[in-house]
Amino acid sequence: MDEEVAEVAESVEAPAAEAPAAVSEAPASEAAAPEAPVTVAEAPAADPVTSDNFGWDGWEGNTDAFPEDIRPWADGISKYHQASLDTHTANYTSLKELYDAVLLGEEDPRLGTMATERDALITERDKYKADFEGAQASMQQYQQAVQLHYVQKAEAALDRFVDSRPDILAKPEKYELFSELLTEKWDLESAGKLLDMPKEAADIARKAHKDGVPTAYAIRLALAKVPPQVQNPQPRPGATITSGATSGRVSPNSAARGMGDAKSLEESRSMATRRALKVHKS
Repeated sequence: MDEEVAEVAESVEAPAAEAPAAVSEAPASEAAAPEAPVTVAEAPAADPVTSDNFGWDGWEGNTDAFPEDIRPWADGISKYHQASLDTHTANYTSLKELYDAVLLGEEDPRLGTMATERDALITERDKYKADFEGAQASMQQYQQAVQLHYVQKAEAALDRFVDSRPDILAKPEKYELFSELLTEKWDLESAGKLLDMPKEAADIARKAHKDGVPTAYAIRLALAKVPPQVQNPQPRPGATITSGATSGRVSPNSAARGMGDAKSLEESRSMATRRALKVHKS
């Protein structure tokens, strides 16, 4: 009996459980229906703003009220007239203050303004002057330091050169010539070469250097015109006995030829070129 009652109860509950599914299908069918199009009525286009229909009576002078395309022009015109207005206002104020001072027997107010401007200019000038003097002092200190460095460097180089040439201090005439060459701004190496030259060649080089010729070319020119003296070879001991030589003379062909020995301009040029090449190679 109880089993029959339970089966009846289940048969009654089963349709009740399936009912929500049927109900839930209804909104899905409704959502699939297309929506009706909505039409919006367009507002009528406004008339363009012109100088005739612009509300001049209510305009407060603000250029933002103008149409956007002519607003930059309005701003430019406004700035121009504003500057002119400011100038006239300043002149009016200055004249009014002047007339008021004259009527009251007071000092011209422009004098006070000029005195203030003068004091400001004096202060600015003193500041620039102090800055300039400070910069100038710093530059002088820098120049002195650089000059001291090069002087010390030159003195050290001179000491090394004189130590390598003891003949300069041993012979007064060389010392005097060396001092003159340094005064003429010859470098140490070139001055040393001139010390070893014959006086005639050294004079040629010094004159060329004085005329603006570089030191290297002045030395080449001197050596080309006055070649170095060649020491005559001395005979062997006993050569007088064995060969009958009685003097130290050498054959004229073995003596160095000078520029005066050239027989033509072309030969002189050739001799000078060879000697210059030898000097350059050395």
